[in-house]
Amino acid sequence: MADSDQLLEQFEELFEAERIHKRGFASMSQAKRRAIAGRGGIAAHAKGKAHTWTREEARRAGRKGGLKRKSSGIPDLNAGK
Repeated sequence: MADSDQLLEQFEELFEAERIHKRGFASMSQAKRRAIAGRGGIAAHAKGKAHTWTREEARRAGRKGGLKRKSSGIPDLNAGK
């Protein structure tokens, strides 16, 4: 049991040392970053500055991503569904 306590203590020290080096968004949890980004999106839409995709823009972007995936050799996991 003493070995696991010692390993846990070493892990906590390493984790704390890593956390100290991170700043700003890097030091935040994913949930906190998402919350902040969501507030930014809401504010942008309220000011009328946010980009709203048209159906055509979305179609082109999806096609571009699909072609890129196809040319990279990444298999389509949804094929045949």
